[in-house]
Amino acid sequence: MWLTRAHSLRFRLIGLGLLINLLIVGMISLVTLDAVHEVARNDLVKQLGTLDRQASAALTRPAAEHDLNTLYWQVEHFSHYPDVVYLAVRDRDGRVLAGGGWAPGKLAPEPDRVDRFWLFAPRDQVFHHRLELQVGGQTVGEVVYGLSMADARDALSRAMGWCALVGLFSVVTLFGLQWLLGAWLMRPLRRLGRAARAIADGQYDVTMPEPGHDEIGQLTDHFQHMRDALRQQIGEIQSQKNMLHAIADYAYAWELWINPAGKLFWTSTASERVIGYTREECMAMPSVLETIAHDEDRARLRHALDHAIEARTSGQGFEFRACHQRGHWLWLTVNWHPIYNTLGGYQGCRLSVMDSSESKHNQLALDKAFADLQALQQLSEVHLRQAERERARLKALFSALSIGMVFTDRTHRIIYANPMFSRLLSLPAPDALLGEDLSQLTPALFVMPEHSVHGEEEAPRNELKLDDKRVLTFQHIDVHDDEHGSLWIFEDVTAERATAEQLIFLAERDTLTGVYNRRRFDTELERMVKRADRREQPMALVIFDLNDFKIINDSHGHAAGDQVLIDIARTVNKTVRQNEVFCRLGGDEFAVLMPEASAYDASMLSRRIEQQVTALDFEFDGVKRRVSASLGIAVYPSHANDAQTLVAAADAAMYQAKKQDKRGCWVVFDSSMKLDASQLLHTHDYPNEPQRLEPTVFADTGHDDAQPSMIDELFG
Repeated sequence: MWLTRAHSLRFRLIGLGLLINLLIVGMISLVTLDAVHEVARNDLVKQLGTLDRQASAALTRPAAEHDLNTLYWQVEHFSHYPDVVYLAVRDRDGRVLAGGGWAPGKLAPEPDRVDRFWLFAPRDQVFHHRLELQVGGQTVGEVVYGLSMADARDALSRAMGWCALVGLFSVVTLFGLQWLLGAWLMRPLRRLGRAARAIADGQYDVTMPEPGHDEIGQLTDHFQHMRDALRQQIGEIQSQKNMLHAIADYAYAWELWINPAGKLFWTSTASERVIGYTREECMAMPSVLETIAHDEDRARLRHALDHAIEARTSGQGFEFRACHQRGHWLWLTVNWHPIYNTLGGYQGCRLSVMDSSESKHNQLALDKAFADLQALQQLSEVHLRQAERERARLKALFSALSIGMVFTDRTHRIIYANPMFSRLLSLPAPDALLGEDLSQLTPALFVMPEHSVHGEEEAPRNELKLDDKRVLTFQHIDVHDDEHGSLWIFEDVTAERATAEQLIFLAERDTLTGVYNRRRFDTELERMVKRADRREQPMALVIFDLNDFKIINDSHGHAAGDQVLIDIARTVNKTVRQNEVFCRLGGDEFAVLMPEASAYDASMLSRRIEQQVTALDFEFDGVKRRVSASLGIAVYPSHANDAQTLVAAADAAMYQAKKQDKRGCWVVFDSSMKLDASQLLHTHDYPNEPQRLEPTVFADTGHDDAQPSMIDELFG
């Protein structure tokens, strides 16, 4: 019979109902135990949070400064907290600085995780926790402590006992009810149960029992209405959720919701894009904005947020520096608006945070550039004033110079000219010359060879002779500036040239007669000897002095002698050719240098000189006087191989002529008179080259015993 009942539908329904009841009771018990366990876990989280804040506030600074006395005192204080089993403070290297309930040398157990902690675990009834102590983002130590879970386990055990009693009572009671009502109540309820499970899974089109007039039918009818309303509301909620998700999570800004108490209520996932922290990490922070804010901006940020929540006003453009999760600093801009529900209740403040680092850096760079530009402008103004003062000084200096100066551009247009330039070249005032072409005003400057210089090279001086006989020197210097112009410098050297010529005249001329002196004679002699060697052409030297000059000088005085010398020099100077050099060697001795001349040419000149000197008549104190000339001729290189020997040869020939005829004659060296010439040169201390000093005597005195035909016999 029991087997028959066991296979009957009612028994099955009763058994199924009993099983369902047992399952429901078990699930309720499990849910109850889980709720109790969750409550215990939440209490543990709150207790850990409280202890972490207190421990961080009390122990961070002493741990950073290694203040052991303060650490011992604080640890002792925390050791008296309820449920605190042990507490120890360690530095960053793991050394224990202070501890309570902690055995020396004991290793710290691994810290427990709240989300994985289970009160029924077969281990000690202590929750182990570790807290890092940080200062300015740097870890200075850690705190490890343990909390006793004995009370929580006892409470959980009592809850389990009550759940067991309630479950047993429910099973017995439900078994009776199932036994009584199982025949007509189980079947429609099972159908409704299946429909409910289907609706819970989102299947809103499930088949429902036919509604009736009894309670089961009314329940079925209400259940159908509930299903339709639930389906509509779930659709609207899902639609709103999708819309809010699109607005919040896909907005450009990072959105936050701060409740009226100033705590973070909600944040969008854009936080990871802006500051690098996930939504969960932001929610776990006490105040995410203050946590990431720079120390210098934190107080200002806190004041702005408190004011926005209390005043319930909108604000925008608040900027502060924040630390990114990766460690670098960035600029954030915050805009906020108050939030009200549909009934007008104040819900807090909505914050929109955007990364403005790039624009802020650009603004800072722009501000710096503007400040630099202002400083540069001020510096430019200072330099401009200095340049104006220097320009005024230079203009005054150039105007006071005794030299003419003019600046031109690359096309020779005048940029600046000082007053002396206008006066030197007889041009209009300098202001009227600006823009004029210098090559048109003074074409002669550009006809000469180009001698402009570059850099620090000394510019050569060129001469410009004006129509009024003045002589100007000018220099042309290239100016390497943006216009690539030129500087022209002019100087009037007329007086200097006249003075220089006068000095040269005095240095090379005889002061009495005006002919060249002995100094010029030596210079020209060396030059002509070198020229004769270079051109392989002979040159001749004629030296003569006056006979009877001493009688005039002694009888009539030096003034009479000077007059004789002046007249003779003037007469002879007219006789010599332009390329011949006539010099007074001293006293009554004269010389003539003849380039590219032979002995014949020198003899012809000597004959003219002797005739003109002899033809001169002088009268002093009523007495008529006459002088004559004795001339000596030497030819280079026939009679000498250097200048000194040539002078000695001509001088010896002159003394030979003086010895030969006091009335005037000339002598050319001849090789047939070698011995006499050598003795004569030795007596007068001339270079000892007897073989080159060979005089030949000619005379043309105008007397009956003169022999002018000898010239024709010697030179044809």
